[in-house]
Amino acid sequence: MEVAKQLDEAGAFVHEPLDQTQPSIRLIRVSPELSEEGLIQCSVLHTTIEASYVCLSYRWGDPEPTNAKFILMNGKRFAVRQNLSDFLRLLQSEPPLGVGNDYWIDALSINQLNTSERNHQVTQMGAIYSGAEQVHVWLGKCADIHCIRRVFENLDEQTIIKNNELDLINQHIIWNDYWARAWVTQEIMLARNVVVSLDTILVNFSRLVLLTRNLWHQPSFSAFAQFVKCYQNDTKTRDQSLLSLLSKFRDRKSSVPHDKVYSLLSLCHEKSVIEVDYNVGQDDLAYSVLSCRKEDICICSAALVAKAIFEVDPPSRCAFSELLLEIDIAGCNFSMSKNRYGSHLSLGYLGEGGTCDLSSFSYLLLGEGVHKDCLGFWLYDFAKTLVNDTDLSKYCRRLLVSATVAQLVAVISHMGSQSAMYNFSSGWSIQVLEHETNLCRVRVFLPALGSSLGAVIEACPSPKPWHQKPAYGPIQDIRLVRRSYDGQ
Repeated sequence: MEVAKQLDEAGAFVHEPLDQTQPSIRLIRVSPELSEEGLIQCSVLHTTIEASYVCLSYRWGDPEPTNAKFILMNGKRFAVRQNLSDFLRLLQSEPPLGVGNDYWIDALSINQLNTSERNHQVTQMGAIYSGAEQVHVWLGKCADIHCIRRVFENLDEQTIIKNNELDLINQHIIWNDYWARAWVTQEIMLARNVVVSLDTILVNFSRLVLLTRNLWHQPSFSAFAQFVKCYQNDTKTRDQSLLSLLSKFRDRKSSVPHDKVYSLLSLCHEKSVIEVDYNVGQDDLAYSVLSCRKEDICICSAALVAKAIFEVDPPSRCAFSELLLEIDIAGCNFSMSKNRYGSHLSLGYLGEGGTCDLSSFSYLLLGEGVHKDCLGFWLYDFAKTLVNDTDLSKYCRRLLVSATVAQLVAVISHMGSQSAMYNFSSGWSIQVLEHETNLCRVRVFLPALGSSLGAVIEACPSPKPWHQKPAYGPIQDIRLVRRSYDGQ
């Protein structure tokens, strides 16, 4: 977008407006002839999704404003990034790759400087990819293409390949950064037909899946292996809740936080509920995702959305965030014990199975009366934060007696027992509720929740309401709230 803005200011190619009252799109037709300057020449066609076209699925790559590659769009100069430039040049010079087809290519077909148009096009992205005759996956250029070609030319399900050849296929195909893109899930899952090209090698995606599956055991944690599993079970991947899809594809990458959500809309239940709008802030986007399915609110679902949307520098977001998760806690007690090594501070809860030390990780490992899901991991994090807090621990050690969390917070905050508030630097606070001696309310800023509780997300691969999980006595309620303008 930085390059496009520079060229727009210089009077280069400018997109003509699309009719946003229709399912309008722009298609790109690559000429087989280069310009006199040796530049790739493209024609831009305005049509609708009813037309015949091929969609390109690829990585944009890192912005290179000082090293832009130029093409001609309707005879005018336009800058593109290296990976797209490589594909267009190959498309122009290699007829089998598709010269003569009209392509939909997001970097060229969408005016990236016009937010209204981006919203319009992304809203119908599912229809664009499902309506294409073919989706063309571009994995990029490859310096070792001749070696890989020799492997593919003789490849069948019984082929035994050498280790060095396997290393090349792993490097350029299995571990290609393309598979980690947020948008790849929707683009391929909705396609009628998918072909994959690595440099000048072109193969049908279903054949690539079959060959790689039979040749070796792929690392199950690779993005490619995960995607293949979803592709083979596409009916299970489609029409799930957005939270389930965010959980399944939580490691996908995107430079724009909104795309972590928008890239999954066409596959989820909430496609008609969440509006595509790149003008909304991260707080508003997170709120819309969590509030559209209020019954699914839990620590894991909130942490999942927070990690997706506030992933970049989350601690600095806490001071500006309006979104908090409120968690009511009851029945937790500080206790101080002494042994030959000194005093030991712990936070315990007396449940049906006896007293459980929440601040000891052994309670999760032993699993006696405690379940290893997001609530258990969060209680451990909560307890460790309390017992390690300097002021609270000093006060407890001085008293050397037991105290409820509510009682201790009320005293240490020097605000009495009425609505006392104790703030932590990690982005959350504890409030003592009025007329309650044993109940406190923990308020956690969503950005802090996503950055500090990775184990919470891993513990619950399928988000569901907290009250449907095994009972945790200390947790009484969980709510998503917005901070008021006075900061309360």
